[in-house]
Amino acid sequence: MYSSKIFKPESKPTPEEKKQIVDFLFTNLEQFGDAWADIEKAVNYSLKEYDSDGGFLVTSYDDNKMTGAVVVNQTGMKGYIPENILVYI
Repeated sequence: MYSSKIFKPESKPTPEEKKQIVDFLFTNLEQFGDAWADIEKAVNYSLKEYDSDGGFLVTSYDDNKMTGAVVVNQTGMKGYIPENILVYI
């Protein structure tokens, strides 16, 4: 059964879910990925774990196995700079 979850600063993942998201991205981005700590920073930015504009995470699952993850950060800007930036997919 397919399902998805959306995480925002007001509806954060558990520490275990957050680790699973970072692990999933680190593993599946392969040669296009960043260091684990850098992926975690982008996730923490989205969740406003420190002073940031926030964002959101979307995860997908097939029978409780993670099949996808998206990290979007808000830039706090408008006009010539996008208000949101897709960091990882």
